[in-house]
Amino acid sequence: LIHGWACSVFTFHRTIAPLAAAGFRVLASDLKGHGLSDKPVGRGEYTTPAMLAHLHEVLDALAVEQATVLGHSLGGALALALALDSPERVSRLVLLAPVGLGENALLPVVRALTPASLSSVLPYLVRRWTARLVLRVATGDLRGLGRREVDEY
Repeated sequence: LIHGWACSVFTFHRTIAPLAAAGFRVLASDLKGHGLSDKPVGRGEYTTPAMLAHLHEVLDALAVEQATVLGHSLGGALALALALDSPERVSRLVLLAPVGLGENALLPVVRALTPASLSSVLPYLVRRWTARLVLRVATGDLRGLGRREVDEY
């Protein structure tokens, strides 16, 4: 399972158990620079080739030769790149609302709004109610999420 930009494996917190219960071996890992992963600052670390290399490293580390690959949002573009780069590794491909499949004129604006210095202060700026609100909007779950889900996020 490959999550999208500015997300984490939390995206799939309600997907993993049902897939495992259906008999699938389910693997999900935070993309580099996302979730609880390291945040490399080198130029080019977040390009499609660099992220694709990261996916190969994860699959290699877990000794996965071939898999059904599901990608959401940016993860969809990365899943497609993986399938094109190494078709022998992808038995089936599932793309959920994929983005990043073409040029985007807003990319410089997005980069300007997410400077590296922000990541060090973000944990102090984001309060529990903020995380709960973001999750409520992002997931479309109007009931809200439980304390454990907010803590995990």
